[in-house]
Amino acid sequence: MVTSDTTKNVAVVIEDDRVVGIVTKIDLIDYLAGRMK
Repeated sequence: MVTSDTTKNVAVVIEDDRVVGIVTKIDLIDYLAGRMK
């Protein structure tokens, strides 16, 4: 699950109820694109 915070322009990536990472919007797009391959 990804929770987006538009005010800071960052997103928090959560997997299995733990925070995996905090990424910027650009990194998030790359991350999601990488998972679709």
